[in-house]
Amino acid sequence: MHPDPADLEQLKPLLVQAGIRPRRSSGQNFLRNGAVFDAAVAALDPHIPRVTELGAGPGGLTVRLLAAGFTVRAIERDRALVAVLSVVVPQTAAAQLTVVPADLREAAWYEGEGDWQLAGNIPYNVSGYILRRMVQLSPARAVLLVQKEVGQRLIAGPPRLSLLGLAVQLWGAPRRVRPVPRGSFWPVPAVDSVLVHITPHPSALESAARERILAYARPLFAGRRKQLGGSVRRTLGLDAAAAAAVLAAAGIAPQQRPQEVGVAKWIALASELERREIKPPSAAAKEKHTAEHIKHQRTTAPNGQ
Repeated sequence: MHPDPADLEQLKPLLVQAGIRPRRSSGQNFLRNGAVFDAAVAALDPHIPRVTELGAGPGGLTVRLLAAGFTVRAIERDRALVAVLSVVVPQTAAAQLTVVPADLREAAWYEGEGDWQLAGNIPYNVSGYILRRMVQLSPARAVLLVQKEVGQRLIAGPPRLSLLGLAVQLWGAPRRVRPVPRGSFWPVPAVDSVLVHITPHPSALESAARERILAYARPLFAGRRKQLGGSVRRTLGLDAAAAAAVLAAAGIAPQQRPQEVGVAKWIALASELERREIKPPSAAAKEKHTAEHIKHQRTTAPNGQ
């Protein structure tokens, strides 16, 4: 019998033998609840065999994915934990496993062609990066264990929509699989977690289209307490009548705040602004800077050049 990393009594000797002491700075709070691992496996699509696991740790999820018949690409930067993986993974399943000993911010998340899925226990300090890269790479499904606060922001719609939630919901549909109390981890962290499941929309917007929408939304979410009537006018340099007309065309009341507007209306707002050739503040500022730079070059160039 191979040791089960979800069993704390079996996990601790493995960590001691490998010289591992959990580091809070690396988000090393090891899940010791087998039922949560089982729920994560059950939430994946059994018809898509390739799964990339982010932050494999000591292998609690890894061994269950392999046992369920998945082919796993396990990314883990801690070489000592990679050594633990070699102990807990049965030799009969070794051919299904590719271990990538690298930082997930530098490693390739998948190779080859065809659909793949994403799974993992996501440290809070890199959750934003992971979610942004997820929507860029577009796996067929993602099942992620995140801090409760992050999960709430992912799933919430109006009147609690966040910029992070908008970014993810433009790509896919997140839902909660189950709560995971802090006592399910060792060492015990300060907060609870939640297991979430995200699938891309069947007709998801292209990455460039999503980025254009977010370029309009970012400066408006920066003033969450401000009504959009005033924010759109100030942020985009419009007069009151033009701002009201743009919002009306998108079905948004000028009294609404960013978190009170649904995803479909954010899409409509960006579409209307593009139709009117009103650029996002960042793009407009860049164009102005470029124009000023060219003007400066012309005025300072020697005669005849």
